[in-house]
Amino acid sequence: MGFGFSILGKFFRLGFEPIVTTFNTLINGFIREHKEVDAAALFNKMMEGGICKPDVVTFNVLARGYCLKGNNTGAIQLLKKMEEGDYRPDVVVYDTIIDSLCKDTLVVDALNLFSEMTSKGIAPNVITYTSLIHGFCKEARSVVEMMTQRDIAPDTIMYNSLIDANGYCKRKRIDDARMLFLEMSHRGVVPNTITYNTLIDGFCKMGRIQDARNLFSQMQALGQLPNIQTYSILQFVQS
Repeated sequence: MGFGFSILGKFFRLGFEPIVTTFNTLINGFIREHKEVDAAALFNKMMEGGICKPDVVTFNVLARGYCLKGNNTGAIQLLKKMEEGDYRPDVVVYDTIIDSLCKDTLVVDALNLFSEMTSKGIAPNVITYTSLIHGFCKEARSVVEMMTQRDIAPDTIMYNSLIDANGYCKRKRIDDARMLFLEMSHRGVVPNTITYNTLIDGFCKMGRIQDARNLFSQMQALGQLPNIQTYSILQFVQS
């Protein structure tokens, strides 16, 4: 960043006028060096009108910096500042904040921001929905932890829902799904045919055929009978 400002000084000495991209690059540099205070200070100077006016990219870069620091409140305040000014927030800044909220299990706040976004005619994209899905799954894991702390035992159905439709296999996070499977055994929850079929299918879709076959063998060794769906999954891969 020191060299960056040296070049900026040379800009002025040569009579060049820096443009908004120049300052966006510097703000992004501060963010990369975890110097959010310096990034915010440069941004405020731009807002004061002493140097060139910020654009949507400036706001987006600074919002990302706040979110990386876990400062969701600062990012939301920045979003409000955009709306109060002559700036129209885009899907990028909403995606950044929604993702950060979901990672902090603030799913309700993320959904509220999602509703605000769509009500203003800003179309969500695949990143928006992926962040929300991750948030819901993380929230579900928190519920499981809460249950165990209160001596309420999660059952096979609950683990199956986490692993399957609402969880990891559908999003190709098969190793996370396997960790849940191991957690089931550790807590004495017996996996059923649905559990095995879901994991075997997940391994097959990821091209990890040997892992699928090993799980199939384990399933039989533990006395869990395969059904027609189990054989269909494996037959599809072999064909």
